[in-house]
Amino acid sequence: MKRLFLTITALLMFVATMSAGGKLTLPDITSGKFAAKTVNGINPIEGTDTYARISQDGERVVCCSFKTGKELSVLFDVKNTMGCKIDGFDDYVLSPDGKRMLIQKTQGKLNGLTVNMVGDLKYGRAVHSLVEALRWFDPHFIFTSPEELNMPKKYLELLDREGVDYRQTDRIEDGLNICDVLYMTRVQQERFPDMDEYNKVKDVYRLSASMLGSVKPNMKIMHPLPRVNEIATDIDDTPYAYYFQQAGGGMYVRMAIISYLLGYR
Repeated sequence: MKRLFLTITALLMFVATMSAGGKLTLPDITSGKFAAKTVNGINPIEGTDTYARISQDGERVVCCSFKTGKELSVLFDVKNTMGCKIDGFDDYVLSPDGKRMLIQKTQGKLNGLTVNMVGDLKYGRAVHSLVEALRWFDPHFIFTSPEELNMPKKYLELLDREGVDYRQTDRIEDGLNICDVLYMTRVQQERFPDMDEYNKVKDVYRLSASMLGSVKPNMKIMHPLPRVNEIATDIDDTPYAYYFQQAGGGMYVRMAIISYLLGYR
């Protein structure tokens, strides 16, 4: 059941981030009985009068007609979680992790990405799950943090066992210009038992637009949000910022999970 929820989460994250916006109700998500012109949160499949949604039984991604709301075909079956081709969405690797879907959409691939994780790598659950998810796709990890917030040993040992390339640094400049994805995190005050320790590291990384002059053209900046001051607001309107789309996709994922828990099938 847990794997099912994670897979559905990943699929909904992908569909939702195709276009942020619009106001959907729980029945909208599960019934599919709405018109294309009234919904901005889920895009039609390109070049057709159809759209994709989770099936009533929660186990498939189905292609539906905007005119009738009826299921026309099955695009993906949850029993095959490692990969499939979804018409109109290019070739996506589907896995039990929503973050990989976002990266796949922006980079066009999963294999061989250089992912630079910055900030609180000790307590940050988002970066821990991302390490476990991306390790299957021959990544190159850069772990940027002060020593007090280094990636926990168990994740480094996991990468060592599987031969996954990574390096650790305390300088954000070391990996900024070579990464495909820059995953920023905030230093979480609530995780520190000692406020003096928190004050030592709370402002250690601050990313601003002036630092992006030599980054890869398609580099994307992600963040689980909320941010404090680790990403300056002058980055928000740059083509590198992707954290708002990331948050928008998460909203629809939560809607779908709540719908499922409330019994909408």
